[in-house]
Amino acid sequence: SLLDQSRLAAFDLDLLSLFDAFEHDCEPYSFRDLILARKYAGLVAGGASWGAIARSVHRCGPVASLTAKSLNVGSQHGRADQIYLEGGQSELDGQLLFDLGSPDDETLEELFADAEAAEEAEHHEQAAALYQRCLAIDPTDAIAAFNRANCLRAAGRAAEAAHDYARAIKLDPGFVEAWFNLAGLMSDEGRDASARRHLQKAIALDQNYADAVFNLARLEFDAGNLAEARRNWSRYLELDASSEWARMAARGIQFIDLQLARMSG
Repeated sequence: SLLDQSRLAAFDLDLLSLFDAFEHDCEPYSFRDLILARKYAGLVAGGASWGAIARSVHRCGPVASLTAKSLNVGSQHGRADQIYLEGGQSELDGQLLFDLGSPDDETLEELFADAEAAEEAEHHEQAAALYQRCLAIDPTDAIAAFNRANCLRAAGRAAEAAHDYARAIKLDPGFVEAWFNLAGLMSDEGRDASARRHLQKAIALDQNYADAVFNLARLEFDAGNLAEARRNWSRYLELDASSEWARMAARGIQFIDLQLARMSG
């Protein structure tokens, strides 16, 4: 899909994949977003080498911030393939990247409040579009990326939701709720190995995150890893001893003990 939409050559897409992994070598791995992919395609078409793109992009600061900036290739400072920024929000072909409006338009805070209100009203598509406008103005906002991912997931747009959860995590690797929700999405998609890794990461970040402990226990139980499931449900009961979830955990432990007794008998 990225190949079709960005109009990148297949070889250039391979290089983009490599560059993305180099820029962020931790899980979850994802391609750079489509807007930036199109920018890279434009720079390649303008004669820039991938070495020049990598050098210049990293001099500019956080890669995610480049989605709202204009990247150009030229012969400034004696280099034929120098990448440089311009003040406007235009791409190489002059198309406006974002309609950011005039200074009299809504402020970022008002936009975010509107997005939250739409999300609260379960207008998921509208909320996702509003959070995207927030990210256009401030591409470093991990919470906006996380909230947009939640809206996209609720709207049934799982692949895009996974991308924005990953974006939130890249902006804030300690964003434990993003790891947890991404694990839930992976579990919904039947990708249990990824779900397990993301839950383990959430628990590593917050050992008292009861929901993550419970979900990891249930995932291990479904996979037949009874000892691991029992260990995690026991840990859950240390964190929550009285809720309905606690009763489910206790029943899970009782069932596992019966199974293990039968297996050893």
